[in-house]
Amino acid sequence: MMAMAAVALFIVHANVSHVRHALIWATGCACGALQWGVIAIYGLPSAQPLGTGLIASLFGLGAMLLVVEGFRIRAEVHRGGRALVLVGLLVGMVLVALSSLPLMPLRAAILPAVSVGLLGWAASLVAPPGRVRSEAELAATLMLLSLALVHLVGAILAVAEQANLLASHNLYTAVYLATVEPAYAALALFLLLLIAFDFSAELRGLVHADPLTGVLNRQGFDYAAAALIDRVRPRTLSIAIADIDRFKAVNDRYGHAAGDATLTAFAAHLARVLERGESVARIGGEEFALLLPGVDAAQALARIEPVRRDLAMLKVESQPGIAVTASFGIAEREPGEALEALLERADQALYQSKREGRDRTTVAPPSSARAEPA
Repeated sequence: MMAMAAVALFIVHANVSHVRHALIWATGCACGALQWGVIAIYGLPSAQPLGTGLIASLFGLGAMLLVVEGFRIRAEVHRGGRALVLVGLLVGMVLVALSSLPLMPLRAAILPAVSVGLLGWAASLVAPPGRVRSEAELAATLMLLSLALVHLVGAILAVAEQANLLASHNLYTAVYLATVEPAYAALALFLLLLIAFDFSAELRGLVHADPLTGVLNRQGFDYAAAALIDRVRPRTLSIAIADIDRFKAVNDRYGHAAGDATLTAFAAHLARVLERGESVARIGGEEFALLLPGVDAAQALARIEPVRRDLAMLKVESQPGIAVTASFGIAEREPGEALEALLERADQALYQSKREGRDRTTVAPPSSARAEPA
């Protein structure tokens, strides 16, 4: 299974997704396949515990380090690479030094014990902090933690049996060999699943991105909002809709290239104020929407007003004469309110800002208040 996973990951890297961690995981699976090949040839006939063979242990260490390194690169964590190299060198030297000595608890347990720490770190790297894990990432995390538990049990059994706390090493051999190899094979399959998930997310990002400004398009905004409402379910959620004032006059006076530059600068201005979990989208020609989970209407107003005022200092590239103002409408989601209804209320608040003279922000009243007769 490990060999098949290595081949599959090499093929995926070469033909589908050229991400670096796919190649590293493929190499790690190849090392794992070599480890189990050595164990099958030399380990099982003599019924020796896993880890007693130096070559098998070194292949296993290499596989573990490469799997963790792949997760580090995928998570774009810049620290830890040198630490992994140092851990690999130190553990490798210890394994070589102990290989000529009689079997002892430390020698039998060192690789499983080190693997527990490495797998735990890899589990923490599956998704960046603060981001909701996808089903594929959650499954991979559970698989890594399960494999860490298997290694922990193996280390305990190794120490217990080699310290003569148990009758023989048969239990260690039976439990460890019967669980670790299938667990590694399952992990390899989850690595393929993560590559497929990342590739589909990349394609979805291309489909959901506005090609001019780089922010989300309307389809991407609807997808992000629906995901928040259906999966994250924040206690509060506000949407702010912004419309550039008199944008047609910019196109008429300066040309469409200047209009495109204005849209790009405006989108970047909005994106700079986003916090974790928030997003901005271009949902129409010169109309943008901000998705603000965990923010109520009052907080959204306090966030948006400085954004609106700071537009006076916005500089449009190669068009110093363009002055940009915008009108905003804010609506806070009510319990059970559909996305379309929420957007409609924010849009009505925006139109009120336009009617009252532009360059201002209006907060939509609750739908019950709007329904009451004057």
